[in-house]
Amino acid sequence: MVQSLGCTASEAYQLVYYVFDRPVGEPMQELGGTLVTLHALASANDMDVDAAGETELARVWTKIEAIRAKQAQKPKHSPLPGLSVMPWRCFHCDEVFTDEAAAREHFGISEMEIPGCKLNALEGGLLGIVRRQEEQLEQYHREDTASYREFYALGADHYRALRSEEEKGYARGLKDARQETEAENVRLRAALARSKDPCVYCSLPAEELFKCNSGFPGCSRADDVMGCPELGAMLRAEEAETEVKRLTPYVDAFRREEDRADKLGRDLDDLRSTLKNAKPAIKALQEWFGFQSADNTNTLYNAAGKLFGSTFDPTEYDDVE
Repeated sequence: MVQSLGCTASEAYQLVYYVFDRPVGEPMQELGGTLVTLHALASANDMDVDAAGETELARVWTKIEAIRAKQAQKPKHSPLPGLSVMPWRCFHCDEVFTDEAAAREHFGISEMEIPGCKLNALEGGLLGIVRRQEEQLEQYHREDTASYREFYALGADHYRALRSEEEKGYARGLKDARQETEAENVRLRAALARSKDPCVYCSLPAEELFKCNSGFPGCSRADDVMGCPELGAMLRAEEAETEVKRLTPYVDAFRREEDRADKLGRDLDDLRSTLKNAKPAIKALQEWFGFQSADNTNTLYNAAGKLFGSTFDPTEYDDVE
């Protein structure tokens, strides 16, 4: 098809190499792509795909026997009729090779090589090619090619970068070691200042530091004590513990008062409930008391008994009044 539209064999082989260098596709998707490409090609050349198909189908129906005979004669190991091995044709000199070794010798080991028929047409011919190959080989022996120079340049850059990082690491190690040494010195000075030994600055005994001319705190020994974060934190912790011990009795007393207040609140709630329930009896007692006489004294006693319980003693009536 493409040959009839002007595509050359060289262009076709380029397309073949391009296609087969790509990953294998999925058959149904490739079939659809083929149909789309076919219709696009026909449209670009003002051709009717359906009409062309009908015409060709009508033609082959008239040659069924010839087609079957040709199909029977096809070789099993070649896509071409009449050949068991695919030939190789040079598009420069038009020579055809059926022997693989001869074709490889003419074309080279890959399609990127220059065919043998074109070698003599190059500048200097075969002799020029041989001389240039000799020069390249000598450069490889001397390790003087561009790739060798790039290789050694990369090696030098790598060495310089490695040396720089090693120096940075060494500097970091020295810095960390110096910081750790300084921190250890601070801790040791603080520990010595906290000990019971005499002061290393003024020789005063530990129990007489308050006599220091520089004041304590304020002298170098006090600075040593407070200069250590660990000991400073320990001092603050001791102070906090002392304060907790001082405040603990007050907290306990407060909790006891809180419990007592809770109990008084519950008792008050109970009293309010009792008064609320006794309100009718109190009202009746007040009414009887308003018209107290010898005749209703027993009724008044009963009302008081209802208010205060069955154990109410009538002799306590004066208290009720």
